[in-house]
Amino acid sequence: MRGTTNEKAYDAFIEGTSGFPVSSDTNFRKNVAKLKQALKLDPDYVRPRGWLAYAYLLSVTEGWTFKSSDPEAKWNEAKRLSEAERLANDAVALDEGDYDTHWSLANIYVNTKRWKQAIKEFERAVYLCKNDNNPNLLVEMADALVHDGQHNRALRLVHKARRIQDWHRWVMAWTYFAKGRSDSIYYEFALEEIRAMHWHPGDDKYIADVKLLEAVICAHKANQLKGAKQSPIVRQEQKKAADALKHFKARKESRKWTLKQAEKFAPFRIAADKKHWLDGCKMAGLK
Repeated sequence: MRGTTNEKAYDAFIEGTSGFPVSSDTNFRKNVAKLKQALKLDPDYVRPRGWLAYAYLLSVTEGWTFKSSDPEAKWNEAKRLSEAERLANDAVALDEGDYDTHWSLANIYVNTKRWKQAIKEFERAVYLCKNDNNPNLLVEMADALVHDGQHNRALRLVHKARRIQDWHRWVMAWTYFAKGRSDSIYYEFALEEIRAMHWHPGDDKYIADVKLLEAVICAHKANQLKGAKQSPIVRQEQKKAADALKHFKARKESRKWTLKQAEKFAPFRIAADKKHWLDGCKMAGLK
């Protein structure tokens, strides 16, 4: 992405884009002023150009108005659309590798009913954005597909956009585990987050550390059930812990993990939290 070294231009751009989606003419005018300021401070700054194009488009599709002193206030709709397309094309030409520039141009094509070009630009934007890093982009592409009659493809994109990222679930599972020290019900919540993850062992994007956490949780559950005369359940949880640890250790990078490495992995401040983690590692079979 072609950014800027001008801090004031960057700040103006951030202020100009933080107000979207627009809720009033006042906010719209503030956003436009900030985007123009960013371009004035750094004429080679690409993203404000694409966002200003988007603002021109919104003035037509959503009816937002410019200040009477702005030259755009005298433009008719056709002029605003043509200027939006010119700016968006300029942005793409200046930085073809920035997904944001293609996104702006795609929106203009959608609203001028050039579906083939719109989908092409969205596809380019999604590719450059590494496919799933920006759910808003996926949703807007889905919206374009709806208007183009590609409903099934649109649904798939929306489902993908709404998917919680695995590392978010990993942190949630980790948090639930920590709370399990005071209430074991949170172990179940943690396991639910783990089961809901999209990627699985063997996938390139799978978070392998999850398997160690799963082993620790199951080991704690087995330990709690030992005195409850439920030996089959205890054995079941112990097996789950052993299997999870086996999966974790199967990864080349994890084979040499020890309790010392587990301690480095989770630098708890509170001694009881540290003990909770390391006791679980021991019970799971980590040495």
